[in-house]
This record gives sequence, C-alpha cells and structure tokens, in this order.
Amino acid sequence: MVMYAGAQTRRAPLDTRGASAMAFAGSPGREKEMAENKRPWSPPQIVWSALIAIVVWTAVGFSWFGYGFDWTTRVGASRMSNEAVVENLASICVAQARRSPEADSALKQLESLQDWKRQSFIEEEQWAIMPGSDSARSGVADLCAKKLLAI
Repeated sequence: MVMYAGAQTRRAPLDTRGASAMAFAGSPGREKEMAENKRPWSPPQIVWSALIAIVVWTAVGFSWFGYGFDWTTRVGASRMSNEAVVENLASICVAQARRSPEADSALKQLESLQDWKRQSFIEEEQWAIMPGSDSARSGVADLCAKKLLAI
C-alpha cells in the first residue's frame, strides 16, 4: 500500500487491557466496580476472619487434638479409676459367688431372673459386699452378674 505525503490515516486506539479483560468487564462502568473489588481487606474483615479462625481452631483442638481443661482431666481420671476399682471388686464378687456353698443352685436362679432383679439378688447373697465393708459399692453387683452369666 502506498501512502501519500499529505494523506492522513486514522489510527485505532491502543487496547491495553486485552480482549479477555474487555469481555469480562462487559461495560466501561463495570471497570470501576472491578477496581474497587480488588482492594485489600478492610480492618473489620480482618478482625472477623481472625475471630472465626480462633473459634474453629479451638473447636478442632478440643475435639480432635485432645486439648482439655484441668477439671475435665480430673473428671476423666476419677471416672477411669472408679471403673478400675469396680472391675476388680466384680472379680472378687465372682470368686465369692463360686465359693459359696450353694453356688450351682444360686447361679441357676440368677439366670432365671430378669436383668433388673439380678443386682438385688447378688446383694442379698452378699457376694458383692467386700470383706470389711457393710454394703456393696455401686456398679459391682451389676458387673458381677454380667461376669457370672458370661461364664
């Protein structure tokens, strides 16, 4: 193409944004809105995000990672020691039941009873009462009945 010295050409404006940005923006008014959305987080957003992160981390820590308060540790240790004592006393109860003079007939009678009557039957037979005490410890008679019937 030959250009003449006096001819003026019309140049198209230079597109610096690129075709993809223009297609995304859609209209010139949308460009300003896009620019406002790209600013950094505001202080309230940072504070709320930090609070949410603290709450989530605390919940995950206490449920999955085993964090705990002093009183939960004491309650858990107390419960575990009580279960261990009841387990040992129930074993003694089983041994006392087997050494009783009428053990066979008493065990047959225990099998015929309903669950809720077995505990009182074992306490009446005094199998769950440990030497040196006047009454049975809570839970010993029930666990003793389960052990006697499992054998």
